[in-house]
Amino acid sequence: MTKLSPTFIDTNLLIYCTHMKNIDVFAWINELYEKVYVHIDVLAEVKQNATTVEQKINELHWILFDPTSEHSLDELQYTAYEYFFEKVSIDFANYQNSRAFKQTVDTGDISILTSCLTLGINLITSNDTDFQQIIPLNNYRISSSIENEPDKLIEVHGLFELGKLLIEKSICKKRDYFKFLSAIHIKDAQLNAIKNELNKLFS
Repeated sequence: MTKLSPTFIDTNLLIYCTHMKNIDVFAWINELYEKVYVHIDVLAEVKQNATTVEQKINELHWILFDPTSEHSLDELQYTAYEYFFEKVSIDFANYQNSRAFKQTVDTGDISILTSCLTLGINLITSNDTDFQQIIPLNNYRISSSIENEPDKLIEVHGLFELGKLLIEKSICKKRDYFKFLSAIHIKDAQLNAIKNELNKLFS
């Protein structure tokens, strides 16, 4: 099976993965993507689940990305990282200020987007709807390495997209993905919508 492009995984997905005791959702994700990056700011946000997540990062050889480490970025890349971090921080602040209901800006989200722009990674795995809004709003694109191919908008795999790909590629069964969805306690409306769409695709 051909794996998908490298991805940065968000805080909420990491926490969701720890909810399953009898099913290894981390292994599903590992089988789906070519490389999985976890930003050090995201690891800090998983808090009481940090030990479990760190064990899985080491076990599955995921990449713990620390932009301040010379093992992650060279000097030129770090300069680019700082530039993108400032831009993305401003864009997030403007986005939050434009909303009637304002939320606290998530450092992990800013760090993930900054890292994608710096490293040229065009995929994020997250259930955070802010990504779905702010990426097209600010036209966050990754340059293609193929001549004459247009730059790609950063893509987000939410819970529906993740489930569709996992089932489609026979990494997990639909019933097991539904068990996972039920265990993570998302809102009933979202849970039912995802189940309905997946049932249409995989009857």
